[in-house]
Amino acid sequence: FPVTIAAAADKEVVIDFDVARSIVEGNGVYYLRPKIRPFHDQNAGAIEGKVLPANIFAVVTALDASGAEVAKALPKPDGEFKIRGLADGTYTLKFEAKDYQTQTASVTAVKGKCVKVNTVTLIK
Repeated sequence: FPVTIAAAADKEVVIDFDVARSIVEGNGVYYLRPKIRPFHDQNAGAIEGKVLPANIFAVVTALDASGAEVAKALPKPDGEFKIRGLADGTYTLKFEAKDYQTQTASVTAVKGKCVKVNTVTLIK
C-alpha cells in the first residue's frame, strides 16, 4: 500500500517488519514477502504488558473487532511485550505458548497513548 510522508524534521516514522507473516511457503519452497506497517507514535496507539512464566517463548497476537490479525509481539525473556502502531479501537489479545493454555484479554487502543494491560499468567 502506498504511504505518503510529509517532510518534517520532528517526525519519526516507525516501520514494523512482521517476520512471522513475511516468510511464506509454497510447494515446499520458502519465500520472503515482506509485511510492513509504517506508523507514527502520535497517530497510533500502543499496548504493553507482561506474560508469564518468563522464557516460554510466548506469542501475543492483536486481533481487531472482526477477528483479523493486526499485529504480533514476541515478548522479551522476562515476558514484557509492546505492540505499537494500532488504530483506535478495541482489540482482543491472544496469548499463546507451546504446552500452555491459550488466554485472551480485551483492550482498547487510543491514539497517542500506550495502554498497559494486566499481567497474564499462562497455565499448562
